[in-house]
Amino acid sequence: MNEFHFVNQGSPDTTRPRMTANVATARSCRCHLKRPRDIRLYPNRRLYDPVVARYIRYDDIFALVRDGIPFTIRDTAQGKDQTHKVFTDLLIRAETGAAGGGHVFTEAFLRELIRLGARESAPLITAFLNHSIGTLLQPQPQVDAEPDEPTR
Repeated sequence: MNEFHFVNQGSPDTTRPRMTANVATARSCRCHLKRPRDIRLYPNRRLYDPVVARYIRYDDIFALVRDGIPFTIRDTAQGKDQTHKVFTDLLIRAETGAAGGGHVFTEAFLRELIRLGARESAPLITAFLNHSIGTLLQPQPQVDAEPDEPTR
């Protein structure tokens, strides 16, 4: 549901309702929010999403990725695509914020990834990881809880 806050514009009798945007509001009105987005990255590292007409946080970027909404992130200074950089930042934030040692990437894996990625085998590593993720995303067959009874 949309949220309204009253904003005082100088004198007490000039309060007016102002709609505040948040992720819940954006998800409740899906009319135009599924289209591809061009998110702007400003030099102060703030992200602006013109579709919802507000600055967004990394949590919002994570939600866009999770919801499958296509977007690109371009810096406003040079117009370069910064999507890869922001995704890398998201991974680092997720890994450093993982509680209870529940990291996705083990230290040994990261060491080997760095070691192998620094060589000419980097395209092979990229292809392998992309294939592995694709395999994980494929629907897995359901396994019955109880095995079928043997036929006699």
